[in-house]
Amino acid sequence: MLRRLNIDLSDFALNALEAWKRYEDTSAFWNPLATTRKTEGSWDFNEAGVQNYPDRNTGIKATVKTLGLQSYEAIREILRGESFDREGIKEALIKWSGSSLYILSLLKEWENLWNKWYEKVNNRLRYLLEIENSYRYPDYLLDPRYLGTVTR
Repeated sequence: MLRRLNIDLSDFALNALEAWKRYEDTSAFWNPLATTRKTEGSWDFNEAGVQNYPDRNTGIKATVKTLGLQSYEAIREILRGESFDREGIKEALIKWSGSSLYILSLLKEWENLWNKWYEKVNNRLRYLLEIENSYRYPDYLLDPRYLGTVTR
């Protein structure tokens, strides 16, 4: 699903989706995020319009189409690791769920995941920069006599 949304697989994105799935707590067929998008072959799971899908691929396509809407840009941005727009994400989740029953709890969990992931990424970048800045080329590579031996 992430690939179809042009989102790289990352620990953060996978963990965020798993958390969301837990909060949706649905047993709709092939629809762990409980989208209401109707497709050919889908049928109502509940009175809210959450759909059952006939197969995995149909469920993925419906979820991707729904998440691809402009209303859910803040969710896509967080899954891509670009930004954590708390208010934008909150609005998108309320639109997705139709209520705010679990939104604040999920937001808190996503924020904790985001902070841990962001810290991990920043630590890795700092480490790489330290290596790059501490690396010293051997003197002979900077020696003009050596450079002069390179021919075309």
